Amino acid sequence: MAAASVSASGMSSGGPDNRVSGRNILLTVVVDEADYEEVQRIVQNAGVNI
Repeated sequence: MAAASVSASGMSSGGPDNRVSGRNILLTVVVDEADYEEVQRIVQNAGVNI
């Protein structure tokens, strides 16, 4: 169960003493290929770096 912690996974570590820091989000979206560019624009407009 320790690997379920974000600090164990490395997804949000890097602060002093390897504590959880910042805001790290993993967004996975399954879309039709025809909608890909529109979805990418929506995500970027929301302030998420791709």
